[in-house]
Amino acid sequence: MTQEEDRIRTIAGYLLKNNARLVLSAPVDVAEFVKSAVLAAFNNSSTMIRNAASQDIVAFLGVLEPKNWPECLQHLVLALDSPDLDKQEVSLSSPFLGLVSAKALPGVAFFSFLTRFFDPSCFNSFM
Repeated sequence: MTQEEDRIRTIAGYLLKNNARLVLSAPVDVAEFVKSAVLAAFNNSSTMIRNAASQDIVAFLGVLEPKNWPECLQHLVLALDSPDLDKQEVSLSSPFLGLVSAKALPGVAFFSFLTRFFDPSCFNSFM
């Protein structure tokens, strides 16, 4: 599928996002393949494909919940430390941060995220 045009792959990503709830009824091997394909698309060189994959990730995390796809969260957090600015941007633009904060680790995840980009001493008044 990597030789298909970017826009066709992007549309496929949006169709996948719109049908993310079906992953719950899919056979385990199919669900694992889809999750790995989404993470692979997240690393694609095309901005359109990366953005579609970002939306797929949010949709899947909404259905599966972060505790059922921990490798995704690890992948996204590692992308924040990537020397590739495009990977950092798509990780930051992904609404997954709000999802993680709200569902998995309220307050803690967002605080941890903020300390990666700001001087931690500026948060002393919150501690």
